[in-house]
Amino acid sequence: MKKYSHKIHSFLTEGRQKEEDDSLDPKGLPRTPPLPPKNYERMPKVHLPAPIALDVPLQKAITNRRSTTTSNTEPLPIENLSTLLHTLSCNEDGFRGHPSGGAKYPIETYLVVQNVNGLDNGVYHYNPKGHILENMWGLPEEIKIFPRFNGWANSARVTIVFTSLWHKSEDKYGRASYILSLLECGHAAQNILLTASALNLPACPIVGTRDKFLAELLDLNTELEQPVYAIALG
Repeated sequence: MKKYSHKIHSFLTEGRQKEEDDSLDPKGLPRTPPLPPKNYERMPKVHLPAPIALDVPLQKAITNRRSTTTSNTEPLPIENLSTLLHTLSCNEDGFRGHPSGGAKYPIETYLVVQNVNGLDNGVYHYNPKGHILENMWGLPEEIKIFPRFNGWANSARVTIVFTSLWHKSEDKYGRASYILSLLECGHAAQNILLTASALNLPACPIVGTRDKFLAELLDLNTELEQPVYAIALG
């Protein structure tokens, strides 16, 4: 256990030392603007509707949040999906509603859609710049995102998959980019989960995924990009 703790500590220490040395300007701000998201220019675009204006107090959303494994056969309204994803969208200055080390934004968001009003079933990439979905391709005959013990989630109306493009942070933070990417993913996931709570939608975050299946489904270059987290919207 001590060996693992030491390795994690070294990741953090290396990143902090590098930041102190050369990554900040005199005002303490990142020298570079936020990095843009990945995009699939040739894929058909779906412009999502405006998000729902929520009137649920934040404290209530936090208190009521639960990891829910129940399934729902009713199609998920696209307005609800839009509201969830809008929490990850870019502002006019390129920054987003969740923190990212050095505004590098290595986390990408994909959707496996199986039952949403107004969307064909298929694999989508969420482009936070413009709040749009990029329709990548259809689904295979059998969805095997999760292993048997989480098999219920394979039929979720939508599965949100977070991946990391590690290199986007690595130039600045070295080995610490790994931890920073995971922290960012947690921040982004919490935005989704609290919004799902406010919308009274069943949602369950799951780290145990079939990474090989996901890499093939999303056509990832696993030397650069890997799955790190998923949220099943039952």
